[in-house]
Amino acid sequence: MNQVFLMGFRFDVLGYPQNRASDFNLYLRNLIALRKKIKGELYSAAFKDTIGLGPRPKQVEARVFRGKDGEGLIVTLFDRRIDTTAFTLAIDPAALQVKHPRQATLYTLDGKEQLLDCRAVGTKVEINVPARTGAPAALVLH
Repeated sequence: MNQVFLMGFRFDVLGYPQNRASDFNLYLRNLIALRKKIKGELYSAAFKDTIGLGPRPKQVEARVFRGKDGEGLIVTLFDRRIDTTAFTLAIDPAALQVKHPRQATLYTLDGKEQLLDCRAVGTKVEINVPARTGAPAALVLH
């Protein structure tokens, strides 16, 4: 399910019998809720895989989606690390043919949203992604 989220796909889940109180079911419901928060941006974006994404910590996967208007980006994150410490994500807007974003909203698995600054460093943009619980997250840059 984490890979489905990372790639921006829609969830199509069937399960019977289903224990609504199971840990898996609760996790899946939170993951679907996270995707719902960014689906408007995803639907109007083009998948660009890892184009323009700088190095990340080992075991942190990311995929980028370019807004069709050339104004924004969406980055889906899946952090496989046991200790999900903060890290810096670098993005090259020129490689994605978008304007330099100024802010990013971080959406996390626990339903929280946090506004983050995008820092221009040469031709790249850097975002400090804070430590968090729950591996999947999404950044919407504008």
